Amino acid sequence: EIAEAGVDQIRLRETRIDGQLAWAPHDRLFLLGTVPLLHRTVGYVNGAENSTFAMGDVELRAKAFVFVDPSFAQRHLFAITAGLKMPVAPRQRSETDGSYLPIEAQPGTGSWDPLVGMSYTYFAQPFSFYASTQSSVPLRGTREFRASPSLRTTTAVQAQLIPWLATRFGADTRLDGRAYEDGRPERDSSGFIGFLSPEVLLAPATDLLVVLSVRVPVVQALAGHHREGPVVGLALAYDL
Repeated sequence: EIAEAGVDQIRLRETRIDGQLAWAPHDRLFLLGTVPLLHRTVGYVNGAENSTFAMGDVELRAKAFVFVDPSFAQRHLFAITAGLKMPVAPRQRSETDGSYLPIEAQPGTGSWDPLVGMSYTYFAQPFSFYASTQSSVPLRGTREFRASPSLRTTTAVQAQLIPWLATRFGADTRLDGRAYEDGRPERDSSGFIGFLSPEVLLAPATDLLVVLSVRVPVVQALAGHHREGPVVGLALAYDL
C-alpha cells in the first residue's frame, strides 16, 4: 500500500514465478540466471484496477568463492557476488485507450540495475549459519523513473533435524533510498523495513528440494505513506 488512504492510495498485489537456471563451471564459480513471470493487480482510490501478466526483468548473477576453508570439512565459505538486472520486460498499455500503464503496474522498471554483494557461510553439523549483503543502484528507466537504490541483508540459521527435513529461521532487512518518477522525487519512497523469515526445507527425493517460506514484516520505518504485507513462498529445486 502506497500513498494516503482515501486520497491517492495505490494497492499493489503481486504473484510471481521465478524460473532459474544455475551452473557451476568451476568449484569456486556459480552462475545464475533468473526469468520472472509476474501477475500484478493495482487498485486505485477511485475503485479502478489495472491487471497485468507479463515477463519481468531478467537477472544474471555470478558468485565467486574467494575463500574456502582448506580443511576437509570446509566449514567457512566467503563469496562475492556481481550481477545485472536487464530491462527486457515489455511495457504494458491500457486496453481502453492504448496509453502506457503507470509504473506501479509495469512488470519492470525499464532500467539497467547493477548488483554487488558478499556472503559468509559457516557449517557445524547439524547447524549452519549464513549472512549476506547486497546493494543495487538502478539507473534511469521508463518515464524518467529511477527505482530506489537499495541495500539488503540476510542472516539465517539452519538446523538439519533429520536427513530429509530442515528448518531455517532468518531476518531480512532492506534500506531504500529515494525513488524518482518523471524526474521528481517520490514522496512515499525510501526508508527501512525488516522481516522475520521462517522456512521449512524438505528433500522428498534424491536431488529434489522443496522450500516453504514466509516473510513477515516486523519493522516498518518507510517514508511517507507506505506499508508492505507478508510474502509467502514455495520453491522447488532440482539438481541436474
